[in-house]
Amino acid sequence: MKSELREIWLSGGRDSANKAFDGVLAKYSDKYPAAMK
Repeated sequence: MKSELREIWLSGGRDSANKAFDGVLAKYSDKYPAAMK
C-alpha cells in the first residue's frame, strides 16, 4: 500500500495520479470498503 500511495504522490501529473488512484481503489475497495470511500 505504501508504495502504491507513493506512486500517486510522485506521479508526473494529474492524469497519471488519477490513473494510479483508480488502481488503488480497484485493488483495495473489496477488502477495505470504508477506507476507500
